[in-house]
Amino acid sequence: MASTRKKTAKPAATKAAPLNRQAWLRAAAKALALSGVEAVRVEPLAQALGVTKGSFYWHFRDREALLDGLLAHWEQVATLGVIALVDADGGSPAQRLERLIALGARHDRSATEAAIRAWALHDARTAAAVARVDARRASYVEDLLRGSGLRPAEARDRAYLVVLAFAGTMLTTTKARDLRGFWASVHRLLLQP
Repeated sequence: MASTRKKTAKPAATKAAPLNRQAWLRAAAKALALSGVEAVRVEPLAQALGVTKGSFYWHFRDREALLDGLLAHWEQVATLGVIALVDADGGSPAQRLERLIALGARHDRSATEAAIRAWALHDARTAAAVARVDARRASYVEDLLRGSGLRPAEARDRAYLVVLAFAGTMLTTTKARDLRGFWASVHRLLLQP
């Protein structure tokens, strides 16, 4: 007797979309944040992403190129991206400073930034990237403070304090929500004559 049940066709296997460079950088940042720079290796990243190492070599020459890309990505997102976000709404320098401090207060510590800062302690290339990021951040805050009426030397010193405070909060175990009062005090102190 013939079966009266309809046969359903098996769905065609779908081909996974090829990974782009950003996917590799996100995976590298996650590995760095969880286990440090030694965990940023091609084979474990490929396994975590469910692809072959060939996908990696489509986007990066070697591990060093991935590490360079990771530092450049961090610099772009954590500094230049934040500055663009703060500047996007315009306003006076004091208003932009207020938005920047509010972002710092809401920012839950970045494990990636903490790992990069730890990596910088024993790697000259990473130390140079951290120094460049810190200098750019300080320059931006200094410009806002000068635009708010502070003298250049005072603005420079206070900007440096903001950068140090932000870097320090990256390494503390205090939750971001518990740092709101701290950042409110920082903001008040920044604009005092």
